[in-house]
Amino acid sequence: VHGVYGDGRWDFFLANGTRFQDYVKLVVKSSVRPSETARIFSSHQVDAIYWPKGQLNTTLAWYIARYHWAETYRAGRWVLFQPPS
Repeated sequence: VHGVYGDGRWDFFLANGTRFQDYVKLVVKSSVRPSETARIFSSHQVDAIYWPKGQLNTTLAWYIARYHWAETYRAGRWVLFQPPS
């Protein structure tokens, strides 16, 4: 994802944080199964996705559509998606 920046603690999170590792898996591996995406979101209690709309990979776009997440806010090219309440 372009336009997302981190500080010097990223090495720590890469080595020790499953949340960050799952994020990288979701972003880098466009072949992540939808069931794996659901597991990632469930285990980390994801209740919102703020993402550059033009950079949604196929699996994430499918997940958003399949589970009826709604676009609730847009700022430039960034979009906020939230699950149905």
